[in-house]
Amino acid sequence: MEYRTKPNLSLPEFVSVFENMILHGNPSHWDDKDFLNLIQYYISESLTEKAMEALDYALQFSSHHADFYVIKNRLLMQEEDFKEANETLDIALNLYPRHPELQLMKIKVTAQLGDYEKAFTMVDNCSDQMTLNSCVDLYLAEAYIYECMREYSLMYNKLRDVLTIDPKNEEALEHIWLCVEWSRLYQESIDFHNDILDQDAYNYLAWFNLGHAYSCEGDYKNAIRSLEYSYIVNPEFKNGYLDCAELCCQIKDYKKALGIYQDLLQRFGHQQEYLVPAAECMLKLRKYALAKECLIEALKMDQYIDDVYYLLGICYAREGNYSNAISSLIKAIRLDDRREEYYAELAYCYEKTKQFGKADFYYNKSTETGPEEETYWLAHVKFLMRRNKFEKALDVLEEADEHTVGARLSYCKAACLYRLGQKKEAIECLDEILPEDFDSHKIFFKMAPKGKADRDIQSMIRYYSIES
Repeated sequence: MEYRTKPNLSLPEFVSVFENMILHGNPSHWDDKDFLNLIQYYISESLTEKAMEALDYALQFSSHHADFYVIKNRLLMQEEDFKEANETLDIALNLYPRHPELQLMKIKVTAQLGDYEKAFTMVDNCSDQMTLNSCVDLYLAEAYIYECMREYSLMYNKLRDVLTIDPKNEEALEHIWLCVEWSRLYQESIDFHNDILDQDAYNYLAWFNLGHAYSCEGDYKNAIRSLEYSYIVNPEFKNGYLDCAELCCQIKDYKKALGIYQDLLQRFGHQQEYLVPAAECMLKLRKYALAKECLIEALKMDQYIDDVYYLLGICYAREGNYSNAISSLIKAIRLDDRREEYYAELAYCYEKTKQFGKADFYYNKSTETGPEEETYWLAHVKFLMRRNKFEKALDVLEEADEHTVGARLSYCKAACLYRLGQKKEAIECLDEILPEDFDSHKIFFKMAPKGKADRDIQSMIRYYSIES
């Protein structure tokens, strides 16, 4: 039985007809437009294998239409199957030897396969037949070769050439920031992108790149301002919102970050990638009820995200609802048992509910999982000292020495020794750590309050305060 597409078929029906044909026959009578619509549907649904299958049929029955070779090689390059892409391009260029996009693809694939000299030769051969506009495409191809070679300064120069000709070239604007970061040409990037913006203040990708360059130079005020302009100019530019919010979090401006995430939620809908960081900001701002609402909404979308349960556990813990906190944290650990912060928070909750055996166990689990992190050793030692288990605390500190270093741990050791009545050893420990990190000495007094009235200790502190 032969099938033909009909103008009144909907796209889902069209897809169903094609898939039935694969089982019962072949779509030999379809035209190129039918195939293109089908292939674009599969690509839009991220069904790469189906798209490839449709492309193979299209190439078999459409008299080798060049567009299908272009689409197939885009997919192969996207999947990083450069060997297959190279073989397909050889066939395509035999049929369409002067097709510009196929030639440019061949240059890029040749570079990916490591034959840089051949790739540059192909650029030279193409330059004789290209127009001024396609000169931009050749510069982009050269930049691609330099990227494969990891010659990021040369890549930057070539992309700058592109943008000098075409300041709105999105491919160049999207890639130039990568080579700026790799080659650390931050100030040069600031100057160049400001020049672009002097000509066109509505170039959202130039604002975006400028923001990142300012950030790398430590100029966070101008960085945030530039990133804001990127999504003000283009309200659909999600990366502008996300990177601006992330930078605000880095400098601990959680109020501003939260406002940006709320803008994202309003414009693009309630999605997990916005709900979860918004909840983290709410946590920092102590808006626990609002944070829980966001996290519970995120869990309705996907119940298997460990960090959502972790954040929910923190919310409950900060509200004093340790029973619910423990339940949430256990769920987080079941989903991912390699996160030291999950164990530490669970230990804290067990300590608050006076389940000291479990607290000790999970503090220990946190240091086993993240032995290089001073913070978790410190939390375990402080817990033991609050329980007056100073000798065990010293054992933990001795174990910590095998994995990490930190002044706070040394001050805790001095406090343990002092509270055990080993004042001489405590003073020796202080004498060793005070010149290295005087500013952290207050932790000693928190853990050994009677040391504040000890003349010998106070004399030593005064001495090192003058020295520092």
